[in-house]
Amino acid sequence: MNPFEAADLLAYAAAFDNRHPSIAANEAWAKALADIPLDQDVYDAINAYYSEPTEPGQRHWLMPFHVRHYRKIARDQRIDAANVIYDGNPDETGLESAHGLRALIRAAGDGQLGDRPVLQAIPDRRPTELEAGRTSRLQEALAAIGTMPPRIVPGVTNPLAVACPHCAAVAGRPCRTKLSKRAMADPHPARTDRAQRAAAGLDEDEAS
Repeated sequence: MNPFEAADLLAYAAAFDNRHPSIAANEAWAKALADIPLDQDVYDAINAYYSEPTEPGQRHWLMPFHVRHYRKIARDQRIDAANVIYDGNPDETGLESAHGLRALIRAAGDGQLGDRPVLQAIPDRRPTELEAGRTSRLQEALAAIGTMPPRIVPGVTNPLAVACPHCAAVAGRPCRTKLSKRAMADPHPARTDRAQRAAAGLDEDEAS
């Protein structure tokens, strides 16, 4: 803010508190608000300040702090409503990412992004053909979990790789008690014996 803009600010404030602007006041306010532009948020901040009630016997008297305070409240509310999410660029440096995020936050504060739900704020980046292929294979693998019985691996005793001759549990499913049909933490000994025979490479008839 320069002294000419500060003069406009103080003239607007004078409509509320009847102050008498001066060149010295213009310069002082310009220095105090050097990093604040004279935008609509400044005028809204003045309106918000003078809309607040006062204690009996007191009067409003606008100071640079009030302009900063109420302007920040309005901008923070817009930033929160915009749900700022910076997707970034894998090829940019940390400093470039920081600059990009600050620019996005500044745009949200200026009201350029508007109110956005989180899903709307997430960048719509379509996967590459390679990424799509990887995702498809991963989904197929996840879908197969729990549907394919464990394989018999030579030298590895895995009771779940064979059916249980005692309770008839199929491969891939745990053994169950005969009466309550409750799943057991440990397999039946007969199943373990069958798994050991299968891991030893015995033929299917001998392993079952």
